[in-house]
Amino acid sequence: MSDEECSIQANRFQQLKIPSVKGTMKVHAVSLDNRGDLLLRDTSCYCDACMIGEKCESWRKVPSFRAEIREQIHEESEFLDDANANAPTNNIDDEVVEYLEGDYVAALYEGQWYVGQISQEADDEGEIKVSFMQKRKDLWQWPSHENKIWCKKSEMLCKISEIIPNGKSKRMFKLSAEDTERVEAKFSVQRLLNIRYTCSCLELFL
Repeated sequence: MSDEECSIQANRFQQLKIPSVKGTMKVHAVSLDNRGDLLLRDTSCYCDACMIGEKCESWRKVPSFRAEIREQIHEESEFLDDANANAPTNNIDDEVVEYLEGDYVAALYEGQWYVGQISQEADDEGEIKVSFMQKRKDLWQWPSHENKIWCKKSEMLCKISEIIPNGKSKRMFKLSAEDTERVEAKFSVQRLLNIRYTCSCLELFL
């Protein structure tokens, strides 16, 4: 798994608030029982039961850990169902967009969206080379050193009609209100898909 994929997965799991466990400085052994409840010990155990993969009664159980995660997943699922019901029909998957060299785009990078310009069209593997801008509050600027990254087509949110020069220096740019609204809508849909994916992954273990 690449560093970028690891970052994406980390951002997904950060959407959930994992409950903390007190006294972790003293804990030297952590395990799960067959129900998925968290088991803790201050020291490791080498009794006959523990040595064959079972757990003796000396382990401290944290049942609320599993219960709280399940409750969060349930709440997220209800939220996603409502959001999907109200989502615009022209979502990311419904559109077939041809991305060409020179097009301005909004694309995903490490869990956020950024503005960029396509410097090379899709290669044989379907990846598109994008030169990304830097964000400065609500404005964008070209970095002093080019930041070109190969992006999967699934990471492209949408095209941007234009970047508008802002200020006297013309070195800062902004997006139109229409482009900003469209990008944010696409990004919100993508976030919902990521959260649903995270919840489905966690349900496999709980």
